[in-house]
Amino acid sequence: MMFKQHDDTLFLAGNDRFEGYLADLLFRLSLSIGFDYEIRLSVDSTYGSPGHNGSWTGMVGEVQRGEADLAAASLTVTPELEDVVAFTDPFLTVRTTAIARKPRRRNARIRSAEDLLRSDMQFGTLANSVTQRLLRESQDFVHRQMLARMATFWPPAYVQTWHEGVEKTRRQNYAFLLDTPQAEYLAGRRPCDLYTTEPFLRRRTYAFALRRGDRLKERINAELFRLREAEEMDLLYMKWWRSECVGGGRKVSARESRDRTTVPNPWRFATASSVGSRSGTDNVRCAAAAVLTIAGVVAAWTVGS
Repeated sequence: MMFKQHDDTLFLAGNDRFEGYLADLLFRLSLSIGFDYEIRLSVDSTYGSPGHNGSWTGMVGEVQRGEADLAAASLTVTPELEDVVAFTDPFLTVRTTAIARKPRRRNARIRSAEDLLRSDMQFGTLANSVTQRLLRESQDFVHRQMLARMATFWPPAYVQTWHEGVEKTRRQNYAFLLDTPQAEYLAGRRPCDLYTTEPFLRRRTYAFALRRGDRLKERINAELFRLREAEEMDLLYMKWWRSECVGGGRKVSARESRDRTTVPNPWRFATASSVGSRSGTDNVRCAAAAVLTIAGVVAAWTVGS
């Protein structure tokens, strides 16, 4: 979900300010299920973290407290969050990948996590991110070695914002680890100076989050199923991840193609940007975190992962 690019003489208000995969998906859900909605920025531009007495901050906290009715974001389904909010069926499956600056010779590219570990390139990810947590939890030898290497880098491997990670990738011998949707989106945008590695770490899913017990969940699930069966979610994916670069993106494997019967792949998502960033050299125009009201129901979205 992004702020629309438009002529400065054109005034946009309300939901017309936004566009993207989630904006289109939510619009289709509203037409089929029958609700009105209004998108607004969420209060603190974060997904949220646990606080005192079981309360949460961020967009998760807004849903938990009833200040927002639905969170629509690159929000990973986790057991911890399932104790706080109710998730719909997933709208996207993701993994982790790395983006790096394109070398002069194509055969010099880093292809995999193993290649990255063997290279002289530094690499890192967003501090306190899902990627960092998955590396810590993984029992895979390569993943554990990556985490150990990251602790030795100076300047530090971890960055505080997505914008910082992308800029560091463009200016240094550095690879930025992030969710595949954001990585594939960035690699497909001008100036076409970035590329992605093969995905690694385990699969996980993005889903809408609602208050526990909200009956809207089942209606959304039914409509998501219909959209998947009609391949309309694939069409949305094709619309928002069409590459601007010569040669397009990474070749889709047969397995990834089969996975599309469940959710659009290869792991792409339209809300790629840094939390708190309205614009920047990563060529992604996104709000930090928004919420949308659906006839009394509010949906929150944020960017990054």
